[in-house]
Amino acid sequence: MRRVHKKIVVSGERGGPKLTPLLVVLGPTASGKSDLAVSLALRLNGELVSADSRQIYRGMDIGTPKLKPPRAIKQWMVDVATPNHPYPLQEYQHNAMAAITAIQGRGRLPILVGGTGLYIDSIVQNWQIPHVEPNIELRATLEKDLQRDGL
Repeated sequence: MRRVHKKIVVSGERGGPKLTPLLVVLGPTASGKSDLAVSLALRLNGELVSADSRQIYRGMDIGTPKLKPPRAIKQWMVDVATPNHPYPLQEYQHNAMAAITAIQGRGRLPILVGGTGLYIDSIVQNWQIPHVEPNIELRATLEKDLQRDGL
């Protein structure tokens, strides 16, 4: 197993950047990510931050088995939205970063765990995602085109 350690750059005191630890556990479905993350959280005083694009939704438990960590381990970014609520990447990144900052503020290790590469990259690479309002007219036109022409 290859071990990779990542760090997030956050604002440091007195102007300089301060590196704070973030452990990332990623991989394909059913590869053992969750069990590894729980084991690491217990050993390293960590808390889990989900990077799974389906686990953020309440009620989507069939086909998306949600981790049930021991009580000693806090878990973030699970069951935070309803399936009928759009949850854009920008919102995920904002909320996940807030969770990571809170975990670090308590002197604990944030463990980002999941298989949604887009979520993980947005955190690890600190993407600057602009807020763009949905364009309902364009979406309707594109959906009509799709119905008419197919993929």
